[in-house]
Amino acid sequence: MLSILELLFAAMVIIFVLPRGVIVPVSDDIDNEIPTIERVYLPSTLNPDYATTIHAVKKLNRSLTTTGFVIIHLDNAPSLDPTSTLHTLRSLATDFFTSSMDEKLKYNFGPYGNPSGGYTPMGVENVGSTSGDEETGKDLVENYVYRTNPLTSNEDTKTSNRHPRELTDVVGEYFGKMDSLCSILNRMTAMAFGLDLDYFNDFFFPGPNGNSLRIAHYPPQSESSDNRIRYGAHTDYQTFTILSPSPTDDLEGYGGLEVLVGEEWVKVESRGGLVVNAGDLWVDWTGGRWKSGMHRVTNPTTERGRGEGRLSIPFFTGPRPKTVVGDVWGEGKGVEAGEHLRRKLEKSNG
Repeated sequence: MLSILELLFAAMVIIFVLPRGVIVPVSDDIDNEIPTIERVYLPSTLNPDYATTIHAVKKLNRSLTTTGFVIIHLDNAPSLDPTSTLHTLRSLATDFFTSSMDEKLKYNFGPYGNPSGGYTPMGVENVGSTSGDEETGKDLVENYVYRTNPLTSNEDTKTSNRHPRELTDVVGEYFGKMDSLCSILNRMTAMAFGLDLDYFNDFFFPGPNGNSLRIAHYPPQSESSDNRIRYGAHTDYQTFTILSPSPTDDLEGYGGLEVLVGEEWVKVESRGGLVVNAGDLWVDWTGGRWKSGMHRVTNPTTERGRGEGRLSIPFFTGPRPKTVVGDVWGEGKGVEAGEHLRRKLEKSNG
């Protein structure tokens, strides 16, 4: 006959190991929560038996349900911390963007979102149009994109060598860390919805998948910007966006990232964290439970702010292009990930 302690242990196992996979209790009354962009400290070990993991998953789920945004801190996960890599990447990227236009255009391989990535000059994108805003005009940003990790991708040598040589190693290192963080966030998502731990990862890895790195440079501004803002209001297209924001976003008068929470635009202060948001595909995959948060990048409002450029580094994640993303509970129609991305990029370039 089982002792009381043995029965209690058996009950705990049943809670965490069910036929559908790992279950993390996230039974908070989310519908009545005040929308808040939570701060989540990633645990050192992701284990559904640990209280730290359950706490982190609950906060992630609550934040992405109410606002579509969350701030991730990696203090407890030093192997993923990109701080030193980012310092080098920002320095090298600044050198690239301050070089001559002729030099930068050597790395223009086609319209923004083309398969080879590369440089896109200012005056091409109109990201607000992807959310129905045709009035904002072209975005005040130039960028450089890596569609794959230049150190580990299966691209042919000719394509890989087209990128600036000085950026390749540091981009590859950062890309690798973000791939790992993507995998962990996918596992936390699976926990939140009671699925097998690698339910989502199996659609991402091995690649090629939709993961890509964008280095976005917003040049210094004059007082007049023709009523345009640095980056128009929009939602992101795929699954997670993992953003290393500009350090100036935490300062008054410098403009920066804002999120629409309810009917109010809220300034995001990362305070050393990575800003993570759910994109359109998570809305489909979670049956509308998670939001794809509307956000924008505003202009600086002070002379000092206008005199300084802004450099932000978003890492976009997405499953393999042929993945049909639909409600994991089998409700509604699915959308092909690659086709959805293609339509959004086409609209932004229009």
